[in-house]
Amino acid sequence: MDGHIGGSQPWRIGRRPLLALLPALLAARAAPAAMPGAPGNRVAFVLPHPPSPFWDDLTDAMRAAAAALGLALDIRFGQEDHLAYLQALSELAQSPQRPDFLIVKPFKRVTARVLEIAAAAGIRVLTINATPGAEEGAELGAPRGRFPNWIGALAPDNEATGHMLARSLFAAARAAGLGGPDGRLRAVGVGGLVADLPSIDRIAGLRRAAREDGRVELLQIVNTDWTEADGRQRIAGLLRRHGRVDVIWTAADILGFAANAAAGAAGLRAGQDYVTGGVDWLAPALAAVKDGRFAATAGGLVLEGAWACVLLHDYRRGRDFADLGLALRSPTAVLTAAEVDAYLGKFPIAWPRIDWRRFARAEGGGYDFSIEAVLAGL
Repeated sequence: MDGHIGGSQPWRIGRRPLLALLPALLAARAAPAAMPGAPGNRVAFVLPHPPSPFWDDLTDAMRAAAAALGLALDIRFGQEDHLAYLQALSELAQSPQRPDFLIVKPFKRVTARVLEIAAAAGIRVLTINATPGAEEGAELGAPRGRFPNWIGALAPDNEATGHMLARSLFAAARAAGLGGPDGRLRAVGVGGLVADLPSIDRIAGLRRAAREDGRVELLQIVNTDWTEADGRQRIAGLLRRHGRVDVIWTAADILGFAANAAAGAAGLRAGQDYVTGGVDWLAPALAAVKDGRFAATAGGLVLEGAWACVLLHDYRRGRDFADLGLALRSPTAVLTAAEVDAYLGKFPIAWPRIDWRRFARAEGGGYDFSIEAVLAGL
């Protein structure tokens, strides 16, 4: 998910190009506007990333949930440029079409500026997908503290997700008879952007799993721009450099596909000479688990945009989620060959067929943010 291009390049709205937005950051320094008593139904999801298979799945689910809940949703993509990201947010906040709610992902330590821009326009903010790092988190404090308009945070435990994936891959490698005579495994890790918080946290989970295992030599970890092309190039270099590699851990399914492409070009066979897997539960990844090209895929994150819509629906209907906490965890799980059959036939999910209202407390439902609860309605 990259392609570092300058601010003169187009942002994207939905999946269509939008002309680059003009800077308006100075105006956003104005004193925060008072939070209105009854917010409307306009919601904007502004991402710093370009479209990708994962973000396309997440926003498809989000659109379906928003439609079912009566929210007017505006989705905008970016190009990994934090300055252009702030420009776009500032322009949106000052436009006649400014939203009542803004959903954003913490990115490159600019979350405080995002919250300031939104506060100046009287916009409430919900963050998703990532937890700010320790230093930025200390600066921000908790939701509804220093920034009253930051009404909550919804994010997976990315460190635990990376850890679960690593443990599954280590077990699969040993089950396949890989490793040295002493049972020691040789592993490499492939992350996303070096400054992207989900990648940082998932890699931390890999490192913890290797330490706890005690018989895994973590040879090297590399970063990519989240694309298969870059991943393939980086992994090919790892294989040339390190020779035998038993486990190729990746921070995203798209990078797991890159691992198979690079290893296949080197004459290696998935499930026999090495094992790999990633994060995201993309439909092709589930198929890869089924046929042995992946040992595992971790996921559940694709539902976060839809869950964010549920939370905002309840908030604006007077059913605040604060009693459950202001920093909520979205559940993740790892699928291996033992579990994948129960899910494979339902992916890709027909998101509009799901009754999203049954998850809203304002509609008499409850917050079960698990994939099992969603699939039960199909």
